[in-house]
Amino acid sequence: MGTLALNNPPVIGASSTHKERVAYYEGQFSKVQASFGAKSHYTAHAFFQLQGAIMGKSIKGIADYAKSQADDLHKETLMAVDEAQP
Repeated sequence: MGTLALNNPPVIGASSTHKERVAYYEGQFSKVQASFGAKSHYTAHAFFQLQGAIMGKSIKGIADYAKSQADDLHKETLMAVDEAQP
């Protein structure tokens, strides 16, 4: 497995443009998916970061959105596993 790209500090600043943020998070998503695969929770988090960037959120907004969405997905997954158990 590769190094978790999500732990690296962002190379974009608060003054970055929408286009720069989308390109940055798109690159991060590709790196994470290549390192951890499509089923990884790291990949889900990177996906939500990219979606936040596409929606035009600020860097903090992207982080908050990704955490919230990834947490919701985790909860939903746990509920589905509980329901599937006899």
